Amino acid sequence: MKKYFALFLLLPLLVLAQSQGVLTRFSPANGILVGTRNSPTTTAATSADVRALWSGTCNSSSFLRGDGSCQSISTTSAANPTASVGLSAVNGVASTYMRSDAAPVLSQAIVPTWTGVHTFDAVPAFNGGASGVTAPFSVDSTFVVSSLNADLLDGNSSSAFATASHNHAASDVNSGTFTVARGGTGVATLTGIAKGNGTSAFTAATSSDVIGLWTGTCNSSTYLRADGSCVASTGPSPGNSVNQVALGSSAGVSTDYMRADAQLALNQAILPTWTGQHTFNAIPIFNGGTSGSTAPFTVDSTFVVTNLNADTVDGQSASAFAAASHAHSAADVTSGTLAVARGGTGTTTSTGTGNVVLSASPTFTGTVAMAAATVGGSNVCRADGTNCPAASGPRHAYGYIAADGSGCSLFSSYANAGIASCTRTGTGAYSVNFSPAFSNVPLCVYSPTSDSTLIPTLNTGSTSLNSVVVKNTSGTATDGSFSIQCLGT
Repeated sequence: MKKYFALFLLLPLLVLAQSQGVLTRFSPANGILVGTRNSPTTTAATSADVRALWSGTCNSSSFLRGDGSCQSISTTSAANPTASVGLSAVNGVASTYMRSDAAPVLSQAIVPTWTGVHTFDAVPAFNGGASGVTAPFSVDSTFVVSSLNADLLDGNSSSAFATASHNHAASDVNSGTFTVARGGTGVATLTGIAKGNGTSAFTAATSSDVIGLWTGTCNSSTYLRADGSCVASTGPSPGNSVNQVALGSSAGVSTDYMRADAQLALNQAILPTWTGQHTFNAIPIFNGGTSGSTAPFTVDSTFVVTNLNADTVDGQSASAFAAASHAHSAADVTSGTLAVARGGTGTTTSTGTGNVVLSASPTFTGTVAMAAATVGGSNVCRADGTNCPAASGPRHAYGYIAADGSGCSLFSSYANAGIASCTRTGTGAYSVNFSPAFSNVPLCVYSPTSDSTLIPTLNTGSTSLNSVVVKNTSGTATDGSFSIQCLGT
């Protein structure tokens, strides 16, 4: 009964809620809500509602601290970064802060051990090593680096190696012996008929190896027939060989036959003319000649035999001859006369005629023609007095220089007096040229000709040129005429 009464009391509330759509106890549905003691409904919270949860003074000069209190904001100023990025963290002590768009520099002296994979889109340069002394970098793995194309291998370029697929000439195999498995014989030397032994090395075949190729019973009572079988003799009986191998053939009349293992003797008295080339692997001995009387063999060609090294030539050993390149002492020239064309006199006496060397005091007859010549750097006088060397004694040069402020000239009355020309190079400055040039720098004296207040002075001098500066008594360079006299060699 009580249950029905309570339901009866709630029924109006349910009808009211149905008419309003929702219960208005919690509103709005989004955001932080705040309720009040005197109202059944909530409202949207403001920042003031949140700040009220913190103790202390909460205003524009404070901040909400994690312990639930408002604290004043410290006045820290901004500054540029001063530390660098390294491998270890460092707790700072500065009272300034770094701006959000600032970037500290990365220390390039770090020695990191990277645990992650680095990818270089640009080409890295490894400059740490010293060329020819140390490596530019090191690795701790012997695994192949895929796609790495090195310039050198152990200091050698690819041209120092053969490619993986290559061939060799037989001459390149200069040691070892090819086995049977590799197509060889398995031995270094082999004489006679070779006999294969399966995978073992070849050996020299014996007569039994050859006889073994025939079928049937092969012994002293049978012979090897051409059809590959051994058959008993049904004809003549065997006999010993009585003839020798000679140059001509012999039909023979004997009814005996020669056994297959018999050998004919070679007639050593034969005189063959061989048409084929004979190769002697052993050293031949020629004993046919008589020492000092006849030759041991003859040849019909004068061509040089390559590599033939004779002990003597015409009975003389090499010590009896001079080398192709050799010298002689003058004492070795014991006959003949050395021609002028070979640096000699062309005569055996101290006087002579024509193109020969004469005595120290020759007597000339007729007309002697001499071309211009020098001896020891000095000219030699011709018979007509020309080509003579210049006098070696002192030489005098003099002249009168006229200057008008724009140039200078040599008075014509002094032409050919050892001075060739005069050139004005500036105010009061002149270059006097000598012709011919002196062998040594001459001694020159200068004096004014019309104005006693002018003083010519020598600046520099050479064997072909003297520089003169004319000054007044105040020391100022001034144009003016002057005379010059020089003495030298």
